[in-house]
Amino acid sequence: MENKQTMFLKNNSADLQQKFDGWSEPIPLTVFGQQKTGPFPIELLPPVIGDYITQVAEETQTVTHIGGMLSLAVLALAVAKKYVVNPYGQWMEPLNLFVLIASPSGTGKSPVFRHLLSPVYEYEQMLQQDWRESKQTQVGEKAVSPLNPPRLTADDVTVEKLVGILLENQERLGIFSPEGDVFENIAGRYSNDKSSHFTVFLKAYSGEYCVVDRMTRTEILRSPLLTLGITVQPEVIKNLAKNKIYQQRGLLARFLFTFPNSFVGFRNPRPRLIEQKVKEQYERLIQQLLAQPVPDHPKVLTLSREADERMIRFKTSIEKKLAPERGELAPIVEWGNKHVGVIYRIAGLLHVAENTGGVPQEIALATVEKAIQFSEYFIQQAKIAFDAMGTDQSIEDAQYVLKSIRGKGEEVKYQDIWQATKKRCKNANTLKSVLRTLEEHMYIKPKVNSGNDKGLTYLVNPFVLLDTSHPSQGNKGNTVSL
Repeated sequence: MENKQTMFLKNNSADLQQKFDGWSEPIPLTVFGQQKTGPFPIELLPPVIGDYITQVAEETQTVTHIGGMLSLAVLALAVAKKYVVNPYGQWMEPLNLFVLIASPSGTGKSPVFRHLLSPVYEYEQMLQQDWRESKQTQVGEKAVSPLNPPRLTADDVTVEKLVGILLENQERLGIFSPEGDVFENIAGRYSNDKSSHFTVFLKAYSGEYCVVDRMTRTEILRSPLLTLGITVQPEVIKNLAKNKIYQQRGLLARFLFTFPNSFVGFRNPRPRLIEQKVKEQYERLIQQLLAQPVPDHPKVLTLSREADERMIRFKTSIEKKLAPERGELAPIVEWGNKHVGVIYRIAGLLHVAENTGGVPQEIALATVEKAIQFSEYFIQQAKIAFDAMGTDQSIEDAQYVLKSIRGKGEEVKYQDIWQATKKRCKNANTLKSVLRTLEEHMYIKPKVNSGNDKGLTYLVNPFVLLDTSHPSQGNKGNTVSL
């Protein structure tokens, strides 16, 4: 999919193109709740999963984003510790994911949750029934079954309990929750030792060796893998920013986000129901993947030569987006630094799901292309998430100031901005903070050697001047869209 910048540069003269050298499209200034989410790329999923998600969305009258993202988490749970992707050398990327879905109450996320997790819970119950029957046959004999029934999932679980469950279940587990309580548990709701709780989650994202020291014992996790599939109220996302430790320890950088739009006000009172055949095909696929045994060492997946070359080009493009100040991902660089690894994980998940009859070692180019196409969606959603974790007031102020900058040409003086916005910004410190926000979103940048403070001149992103069909509406709160 070509973005506006690519299309413009293709269709205009070299002289005009020079004005855009060193600039990327600005990151939209989005007040929380204003964001318009693009479509979930459901066509990239295996047809068995895509068809089911489409019909679940129809029956529940929800958007496909919720089911689509949950399906990735379900796949991740099913194959975690069974496969890893080896991009090159010693780099091994596990296939678990952290997924966070923000959707208001009453938008149907709970029914979608039940539909997508149904085969997981059913398979877990089957394992537990087998365990109970095994325990009954061991009466009077030396017990060989685990002390507790096997687990695939957890919900509202403390970190102390989580470590024990991991140890009893081959160090793999999925936490699936329709509420945000898991974040309180991560932060140590029941403990004074807040920071140590993060360690388990951070290391269980990448399968790192983890030693947990307790008052009376030491517990060792050698290669734990957690999969998270969490649906929360949007306000939970905003509140995450208030706990600085989430940012400082890099937990939020590990998540894939989605902010689906709501169907409320447009729902069909008599929707089509899910076809039984489609439901059974989905459940069969997930349970086939769950039934694959966990080996002592996961099967190593590599990329075909063509797929590897494609990933190299993709990594190069992401690296440019991470460039300080000018890169599209510069404001969310910690998240962006993990993005290539996530795409390797998605490629591995798609590869396994598409080859349940026998998983080849090499991931094909076509599968990698699908994984890369997910990138644009994930980046868009991450921008929305991290904007939401900022302050709405600062974004609204930035929208107002940006409106004053439009029409002033390729350069604008600080003093001119101040004169145009002082009724809104009130003082110099507020204006400077707003201008920093505009810099972070790549709308402006200081002109080199243009002076300090009042004498400073800003260069304006040419895309701001190019497209005035989506003007900022300042304090009316409409989204600036470029």
